[in-house]
Amino acid sequence: MSRIFAISDIHVDYAANMNRVLGLSSFDFVDDLLIVAGDVSDSLTRLERVFSALKSKFAEVVFVPGNHELWIRNDEFPSSIEKFFAVLECCDNQGIHYKPVQFGSKNGVWIVPLFSWYRSDPDDLNTLFMAKEGEDNRRFRWGDDRFCRWPEEIRPPADWFSERNRKTVCRIYENPVLSVSHVLPRRELLFHDVDFARRFSDGTGMLPLHPKDPHPYFNFSRVAGCGMLERDIRRLGSRMHVYGHQHRNRNRLIAGIQYVSHCLGNLKEQARKPKTDLEPLCIWNQGTWLEWDDRIDR
Repeated sequence: MSRIFAISDIHVDYAANMNRVLGLSSFDFVDDLLIVAGDVSDSLTRLERVFSALKSKFAEVVFVPGNHELWIRNDEFPSSIEKFFAVLECCDNQGIHYKPVQFGSKNGVWIVPLFSWYRSDPDDLNTLFMAKEGEDNRRFRWGDDRFCRWPEEIRPPADWFSERNRKTVCRIYENPVLSVSHVLPRRELLFHDVDFARRFSDGTGMLPLHPKDPHPYFNFSRVAGCGMLERDIRRLGSRMHVYGHQHRNRNRLIAGIQYVSHCLGNLKEQARKPKTDLEPLCIWNQGTWLEWDDRIDR
């Protein structure tokens, strides 16, 4: 029996997360495919270790780099672009897919990875940015600002990554497509509450300050995603899109496409989840797709 599983943001820099990944069954998934939607580690050594372990447990593994993979902690790479290509070389060496691959029978699913980066400029038509009450971006240090290095000619980075997807998006896929990115493709996915999502989906409202917001000065929508991804997902005719980055689980149907996020996250986030949410999520089983549970704009 062949199945497709998904997970993201496994952050194996936490020893407990590494142990959880290494501890996955070596027998239960031998005929299955696993999608890892980014943010494994900024360490190539740990990335190689995880890839090797997952390849021993799953028949196939598909991966898209997240923002953490492009962090540079020292002078090992001159820029995050060189780090990106080193990550892809690591995939090649370990037999990890980052290009379109068909899985299952001759009528099986096409898994189509899309490279991505977020768009931060509030005036960018493809940003997911929404103003937030009380935000002060100077008072919150975002890791990418410290650890990512971009050549001057590659600004914004989202354009460069989008260009890498051009041939992939222009291909014809005769069977169902399941696309994958790290960052979010739509504003609605920022919100857990569906009615709240409808209210702010057009970007005309202001995000209210939640009394339990752990980071009241930080506005995640600045670094959430890129609307150009949505364009490419629609061109592909995706049946389902898997993503990560936000550390929030989603399962939502929007205008005919099912958007799924299943993140492991950090230890505090895991403590709030049921144990079943800490394992890869089965999203396809011999032609049967995961059912959505949060309906919007069907």
